[in-house]
Amino acid sequence: MTAAVRNIGTIADDADRDSIAVIDLADLNNGAEPVTRTYGELTDRSRAVARGLAKAGIGPGQRVGLVSFNRSDYLTALLGTMLVGAVAVPLRAERDG
Repeated sequence: MTAAVRNIGTIADDADRDSIAVIDLADLNNGAEPVTRTYGELTDRSRAVARGLAKAGIGPGQRVGLVSFNRSDYLTALLGTMLVGAVAVPLRAERDG
């Protein structure tokens, strides 16, 4: 018996598109409201990242550096990178102060 191989970038494809996937609390200290992303938004945004990377010539096996604070946009970029078949290389971002 062989298991089906799936690109982990498609992780949100099987979920209800209207269900909340991520609640981003990163800007609460600045008085902002939490940002929610549904699985549908996460999927659409990740695919847009993948299209942008492909248009820039990024493809399977190439490395993509991800510099981001811990927020929903990081997850979007990570999944988009995986969708195009590239390898995400997380780089540390620090806030001043």
